[in-house]
Amino acid sequence: MIHQMEKNVKISGASVGWHLDSFLKVINSVYDVLISSNTSNYKSKFIGLRLFTFTLGFFLRAKAKSPKRVLPLVLYFSLLNHIKITQNYL
Repeated sequence: MIHQMEKNVKISGASVGWHLDSFLKVINSVYDVLISSNTSNYKSKFIGLRLFTFTLGFFLRAKAKSPKRVLPLVLYFSLLNHIKITQNYL
């Protein structure tokens, strides 16, 4: 937590705390969706591009915008809260 405000502009303009908070929000959101999902509703379908991409291991990289619900607030207490939530899921 002592490094949460540090930045390395060669890597990103955002602080370490911002990246950590964003990561934890995504992990917690994915966990919530997995818990509430129903596997019997899943229907497999063939997608050629998916097969090609995963076979080669090549993924296009681009800039994207995060959904608002996973954008971090970068507050110390917000970060601590997300860490506690993630620990409870483990």
